[in-house]
Amino acid sequence: MEDIKQKRPRFNRNLKIIKLMDVPPIKSGTNRYRNMLAIMESATVGEAMEKLRAMNPAPGGGIDIKIALKYEAIKLDIVNEN
Repeated sequence: MEDIKQKRPRFNRNLKIIKLMDVPPIKSGTNRYRNMLAIMESATVGEAMEKLRAMNPAPGGGIDIKIALKYEAIKLDIVNEN
């Protein structure tokens, strides 16, 4: 039997986060809620990752961004640098 290792989600740190709702659509008071709120308040993926990794207890990461996308709390967009 093979161990199937799940690949961690990787996101371009320069992607812009566009908030699609005011509050996270998950149970308040949980670490996931706290993490999703931090993501929704960030301008870019890089900023969100810095906030998530600094959290104590239970730092967050790319999986929290993946969850926010799944629940359609945010969408990611390319930053235009013109």
